Amino acid sequence: MNYTASIDVMFEENSGEDDPYAAISIRQTGASHHMTESSGYTFAVSSCGEWKLYRKKEVKKTGLLTVEDGFHTGKNVWNTLCLSGEKNRICAYVGGHLVARYDDPEPVRAGRIGLGTSFSYVRFDNLKVKKNDQTVPYFTELLDDFEIYDLTENKNVKLRYNEKWTHQF
Repeated sequence: MNYTASIDVMFEENSGEDDPYAAISIRQTGASHHMTESSGYTFAVSSCGEWKLYRKKEVKKTGLLTVEDGFHTGKNVWNTLCLSGEKNRICAYVGGHLVARYDDPEPVRAGRIGLGTSFSYVRFDNLKVKKNDQTVPYFTELLDDFEIYDLTENKNVKLRYNEKWTHQF
């Protein structure tokens, strides 16, 4: 839920397209090859600097990146795209510069990351996914009531019930 994904992208010269794009998604829960249909949030950037921030299929923010935004236009240059989700706040970055912020009144709460491109040659490198600092993880360990002990030989207690609960096998 509360994590940041970043990737370095480079549009290659032989892409065959005038303006290819690369995209990074967070909170992806579907199985569609269309990223914006299966992902909670997608940040797509073209080689000329045009960008879109999606919530599912709906474009929420758009713009044009410049060198001041930390973006280098054209092909055969590397740029770092980053998308962060913290509770209902989604932030898109390029080269460490905040490009867009969207506060979702009904946020997509969980899911994996996704990478995508137009039908062109785009290189990806240095994928990083990290938990956002100062946030409580969605979960750290999943327990059910039959897994009271850990799986070591010592069988250390992992789950304790107070007097308000009973446990029956």
